[in-house]
Amino acid sequence: VHPWFAHRYARGDGKREWLERLRKYVTTTPGACVGEIGLDRQWVTPDTGQVEYDAQREVFEAQLALAAELEVPVSVHCVRAQGHLAEALAAAPSLPP
Repeated sequence: VHPWFAHRYARGDGKREWLERLRKYVTTTPGACVGEIGLDRQWVTPDTGQVEYDAQREVFEAQLALAAELEVPVSVHCVRAQGHLAEALAAAPSLPP
């Protein structure tokens, strides 16, 4: 889930559904990676008129954990959030290859 759309997938009951769909896709598609995932402190989403940064962090961390678990690479998008990206990578129990 690209960070511009993360707010649509964060929080609530739907979180597990999209994450399981992503898991299924990655495990059944040879050569798949997880991405483009990341953080963007600049993008104001037209859906809400604000930067949905907390949602981005939540979704990014879930996708990063999934990629590490499945041992697949990620493609990372980062705009004006390098510090938080570094913190998330440092705090992750394991990282994707």
